[in-house]
Amino acid sequence: MSETSVEKLKVFISWSKEPSREVAKSLRTGILTVFDMVQPFVSDVDIEAGDRALKAIEVALKDSGFGVIIVTRDNMEAPWLNFEAGALSKALGDDQTRVIPLLVGFTSMTQLTGPLVQFQARHATEEKILELFHVLGDQVGVSREIVTQRLSGWLPSFIETVELAGKPGAATPPKRSSEELLDELLDLVRGLRRDISASEPRVISTSRKSSEVRRRALERAQLRSLLERVGIEELSVSGTNRHGDWVVELQRPVLPETLAMAREVATDHGFSVLFTNDALEIVD
Repeated sequence: MSETSVEKLKVFISWSKEPSREVAKSLRTGILTVFDMVQPFVSDVDIEAGDRALKAIEVALKDSGFGVIIVTRDNMEAPWLNFEAGALSKALGDDQTRVIPLLVGFTSMTQLTGPLVQFQARHATEEKILELFHVLGDQVGVSREIVTQRLSGWLPSFIETVELAGKPGAATPPKRSSEELLDELLDLVRGLRRDISASEPRVISTSRKSSEVRRRALERAQLRSLLERVGIEELSVSGTNRHGDWVVELQRPVLPETLAMAREVATDHGFSVLFTNDALEIVD
């Protein structure tokens, strides 16, 4: 089978927080270097100026035939990363071998915790990257010999990027209060788009009071994950005011364009948000 006789294989590369973004961008470069018929997608690179970021990501997730998730010790429990993993799993059906968490900075598989353990993770070593590219080559009809030859120029720089990203110094991943919270959060982010398309919400609790408390907690977590994804990380979601606006206190200055994107993303997901800094409303 020749490369030109098959349709392009779309590969979604998921990342969350630095330094996983640099690893994702480097992996994208490697895929483009080795293959003509594989189209990688990294949100930080492949969204055209003016596109609505969430819509572009949604389309890319739906169209992908393969997913690579860049996982560090700092981001393995990040809500957005798990949302994209869940969306990829849904898009690819039961074929979880096509959703690969790529571990950066891990010394053992047992260090991986949370929802991502359901997938067949692999360390970002030279050997495993070669195996990954061989799998991609098999999908588009490129021989393993050719793949290995084309990889030789790019792979050393990628491994260097991985080693830099895996060095100690990154923040320790946040502790979860329980495994149940992890499961609930994964259910939330996986159902994010289903909720937007007006599908019926799942009944999580038979107790109306506890269900309402849980719903509010999950909404707060959802809003935080959305805002973090567009680049606002140091924030506090204190709740809603009497007008029904979610009050988000910013811990440091935010660029106007980032703030505008955050407002758009929040609105797209049904959140009315009031940004504040030292209790003063921010108007852009």
